Amino acid sequence: MSEWISVKDRLPEDKVSVLIFVASENKIHASELCDLHKHGLSCEDWHLSYDSHEFLGFPKNEVTHWMHLPSPPKDTE
Repeated sequence: MSEWISVKDRLPEDKVSVLIFVASENKIHASELCDLHKHGLSCEDWHLSYDSHEFLGFPKNEVTHWMHLPSPPKDTE
């Protein structure tokens, strides 16, 4: 599995599902990074972090690390 990447080092690609670590909850969630300007979203409606980027559904500066999702299982029966 991938290693955790600090949001201070780099961010994932726009609209790609990743695992995120939410510091205030001490929990891992799945989310996507969204470039608000690129998708025409109103900045006033969002808690902005990382300039115009936001991990969807999580408050500003709560996400400290992220990693790519693992591969799905090969046998899904």
